[in-house]
Amino acid sequence: MSTMLSTIFDPFYHSVQSFFLGLQPAAQLLQAHYFRRKFAIKVKYAEHPVVVRGRTSDVTVFYEIFALKIYKIPRTEVVSIVDIGANVGYASIYFSHFFPDARIIAVEPEHSNHQTLVENTQKYQNISCVHAAIWPQETKLALQNPHGSNWSFHYKEAAEGENVSVVKAQTVPGLMEEFGLERINLLKIDIEGAEKNLFSSGADWLRFVDCLQIEIHGEEAKKIVFNALSSHEHSCVHDGFNNYYITLNHYVG
Repeated sequence: MSTMLSTIFDPFYHSVQSFFLGLQPAAQLLQAHYFRRKFAIKVKYAEHPVVVRGRTSDVTVFYEIFALKIYKIPRTEVVSIVDIGANVGYASIYFSHFFPDARIIAVEPEHSNHQTLVENTQKYQNISCVHAAIWPQETKLALQNPHGSNWSFHYKEAAEGENVSVVKAQTVPGLMEEFGLERINLLKIDIEGAEKNLFSSGADWLRFVDCLQIEIHGEEAKKIVFNALSSHEHSCVHDGFNNYYITLNHYVG
């Protein structure tokens, strides 16, 4: 995620967000910027009120997804969605609004984010939450910046015997097998730079993906991601920031 809280909450941007969100949700979101408590905000594109943890990056993520609508909605049929780096569930909920019958798998490694993800999605029968990271191989990962912002946690493979803030890591094919997915119609990835690791081995699983929406962090990561994509015919739309909307064209013989 890229928008800065200090920018969003100046008077001009507050008036803009009021227009996009509605007066009551915008007022609640403004309060969440200043007060460290939980808010339950009902907003368009969410069938139930969603939890926003005050004075955290939840505020910015909420605004970017529900007001700025940074994620595009495919015009084709979508029955399976995987949300890697689901954070507290806003993107999964947003996609569920447009595809209420789709099966959505929301994957989040960080414990407090995962707890809020479960809280936010418990009324959505089509959203399943997974407490894990996605990695090129099954292993265990250790949190590297426990005092970081809720949207910017970083992981690396855990050292032998390391037990603090360790989470399991699954592969994309392993996740698909666990949930019985033959294809992923929509794959959203926002993993704060770990896309370098995820795509470094070539990401052969891309042949099972129809649409990829990914936030890419830095030029090195961009090079690795698009190198993996180079063996798959695709088209790409870039929003001018870090978000890429990629349609993969698979031909079945």
